[in-house]
Amino acid sequence: YKTYADRSPFRLSGGQMRRVAIAGVIAIHPSYLILDEPSAGLDPIGRREIFSEIQRWHQEKGITVILVSHNMDDISRLASRLLVLSHGHIVLDGEPLDIFATQQQALHDAGVSVPPVTGVLQYLQGRGFAVDDRVRTVEEGAQAIFDCLKGGKGHAH
Repeated sequence: YKTYADRSPFRLSGGQMRRVAIAGVIAIHPSYLILDEPSAGLDPIGRREIFSEIQRWHQEKGITVILVSHNMDDISRLASRLLVLSHGHIVLDGEPLDIFATQQQALHDAGVSVPPVTGVLQYLQGRGFAVDDRVRTVEEGAQAIFDCLKGGKGHAH
């Protein structure tokens, strides 16, 4: 930590500055943490690290986290509730996997889409594969495809 103590804040990377800003807010022990696109501009490792910390704070300190994002991949992995806004109004409100499974057009109309892994699984469903599209991660999506093929529930034709 000594390396960072004497460093000018202007010499920190974008990810480091974002972490310092969030840590400063966490230090005042808020009940709520509202984050607007917290992973914007971060590489995959930085994204994983920052979301890991946010999840830890939520679990250990009971902080309610409101995540403002267009990235439905992040929402799928992290959120227990999804509110979709369009023109200043809530148009969808529910559990993310429920919304991704049933409200693709409403999401599209609001300017967002299902996570890429959900889109792939729904494409496979459209091609006759009995694959589960209610997954939060790419790893779960791969497992759903494997389970579909292994179970002989593959192509419906």
